[in-house]
Amino acid sequence: MSGLVTLLADEAWLAAYVAENRARLAAAYAATTRALTAAGIPFVPAEAGFFCLVDLRRFLGAPTWAEEDALWRRMLARTNVNLTPGSACRAPEPGFFRLCFAAVPTEQATEAIARIGAMLA
Repeated sequence: MSGLVTLLADEAWLAAYVAENRARLAAAYAATTRALTAAGIPFVPAEAGFFCLVDLRRFLGAPTWAEEDALWRRMLARTNVNLTPGSACRAPEPGFFRLCFAAVPTEQATEAIARIGAMLA
């Protein structure tokens, strides 16, 4: 039996692993949404997942995909933070950006949010 099969067959270990992952993801989401709120950045509350959508429509010069691209480029150049533009995620309208809070340590995610908030202020 391979190592992975052995781990997955261990129901107690698997239950503890899933519970720990859920707890860590919930904590990362809570810290992220607190940081977004503190920075005055609106977001769409997530029900599950590794990311949330930030609503930066009010920071667009016009409601166009070109303006979304321009904002994305400014954020990347000024803050060194790369959010995924809504156009790459099939957002229904320009101005929504995907923020993946589970891909980096929570401290890095909250620092990134603070940088974006300072740039937008």
